[in-house]
Amino acid sequence: MQSLEKFFKSAVLVLGALLVFGCAQRVALRNAPDVPAAVGEVKITRDHNRNSITDLEIQHLAPSENLKPPKKFYVVWSQAPDGKNINLGQLTVGSDRRGTLKSPTPMQVFRIIVTAEDVSTAAYPSSQIVFSSDYVRTGG
Repeated sequence: MQSLEKFFKSAVLVLGALLVFGCAQRVALRNAPDVPAAVGEVKITRDHNRNSITDLEIQHLAPSENLKPPKKFYVVWSQAPDGKNINLGQLTVGSDRRGTLKSPTPMQVFRIIVTAEDVSTAAYPSSQIVFSSDYVRTGG
């Protein structure tokens, strides 16, 4: 009897963890006129430290050197409603014109923006935004 009760308690804990950490939000990214053929989406989950994990995928993205003005890198940012920005990393675009980046952010209310930059380690985003999302809330 105790082992059955123990099993059900464990099952409830696992189910609760899946509901909290396993549910992914899918958020569409809006492309700018600079990259008219590109489409993108970000999947957002949470880890055991309560960070938001962003898993971004973009297809049909022109090389950043083709932009006007030309840039060297695409950089992904999480941006809070108060304007705080965190550089999540460089979006590397392959010869197939696909770009992916998976990165954590401590923000729980934020939007994703992708900018064209001269350096991948930029401290704040340039005004050349090529993708953006609506703000999302990932937890409390």
